[in-house]
Amino acid sequence: TWQSTAAQPGVHLGAYGTGAKPAVSYTNSGMFTCHGDDCRVTDIAFTGTASAGPLRKGTGDHVLFMRNDLATHLTGITSTGSTATAGTHTAIIDNTITGTNHNGVYMYAVYLAGQGNHIIDTSAGEHNFRVPHTEHMVLSYNKLTVPGSIRHNVKIHCEPDPPIDTDRLVVSWNEVVGQTNQIMIDMGPQNALFDERVADYIVENNFIRCRSTNSGTCAAGTGINVRGSRATLAT
Repeated sequence: TWQSTAAQPGVHLGAYGTGAKPAVSYTNSGMFTCHGDDCRVTDIAFTGTASAGPLRKGTGDHVLFMRNDLATHLTGITSTGSTATAGTHTAIIDNTITGTNHNGVYMYAVYLAGQGNHIIDTSAGEHNFRVPHTEHMVLSYNKLTVPGSIRHNVKIHCEPDPPIDTDRLVVSWNEVVGQTNQIMIDMGPQNALFDERVADYIVENNFIRCRSTNSGTCAAGTGINVRGSRATLAT
């Protein structure tokens, strides 16, 4: 188990050269946790069964997870704490996450980019990409496939106690493939008990592949623009 600490900025765990990605088997949750600033984990193939997954963003700022393959785990890429301790800038780029039995990505960040990822929940456990709170986010060009029943491909809400707005979001140009009996892109409260407001966001130009009992997008909040997406029945 390795952790980047606040005293260790600029850590890069990755690979170089040609050939297959280096393979890492893990049993510990958060095997690679970034607490230092400018922390990067790239081009590694992870296999394991720990509950929180191998890649975790701690308190570090400017954290990058890119071109990693994560398989047969419970949660893929996650973060510690809440927005107050979540660091500021996080980028999750071009990763492949398969076989989850929980969230593919579960992430707090003030500034968040999720682009080019392929999340395929072969165990149909939880959400593909869940964000409990962010203040600026771009989620684009991802393929998000088969979340758990009554779960979502994209789930975004906010911190309810005290309420902190989640706002200034763009969800665009994603391909989402549904499971049965669920809303595929859900922007708003997770239940009727808390004020988990989401505001000032755009959902546009997504390719939504529904099953017969899906709803494509559920939008709740203020300053909403939903436009330009197209839907078809998944096979």
